[in-house]
Amino acid sequence: MKKTVVATVFASLAMLATTNALAVDGTIHFTGNILDSACNVTSGVAGTQTVALGNFAKSDLATAGMTSAGTAFTVTLSGCPANGYTKASLKFDGTTVTSDNTLLALDTGQTATGVGVQLLEQDGATPIAMRTDSVAKNLDLSASTAVTSLNFVARYKAFAGATAGTANATTTFEVDYN
Repeated sequence: MKKTVVATVFASLAMLATTNALAVDGTIHFTGNILDSACNVTSGVAGTQTVALGNFAKSDLATAGMTSAGTAFTVTLSGCPANGYTKASLKFDGTTVTSDNTLLALDTGQTATGVGVQLLEQDGATPIAMRTDSVAKNLDLSASTAVTSLNFVARYKAFAGATAGTANATTTFEVDYN
């Protein structure tokens, strides 16, 4: 009995000793700003627009990696306040094709298969991954009526052999200021 009590006391002391191992090893400071206002998205109606990609033969997208011709589109910002930020980028978001985070999956109910919509930087060659900032563009802050155009390209890209049908996709975006 005496040995059991001694063993229990030592076990309890050992457990208490381990609690001293928890210590503060670092600090994280969170910084940011609350803006009076941000730029207005003036593309389309209330920031919503439709980009017509066109019609393509399924033979144009017959194997994985094949792409259609690109279609340029612009997101326009206006009324950007002079608040210390001089650049803006867009962060697109949407459902992606499982194997490629630069490829938007087609909307539910679309009848085409094997393709998605790929968004590219203005150069028409650099893919933009979803949930990642595009290349930052300089904001025109010369006047309250100044307009900044953020230019991009969209195209179909096959991830498998395409089948014919409607091929619409949707993305949302947020404007990030730097």
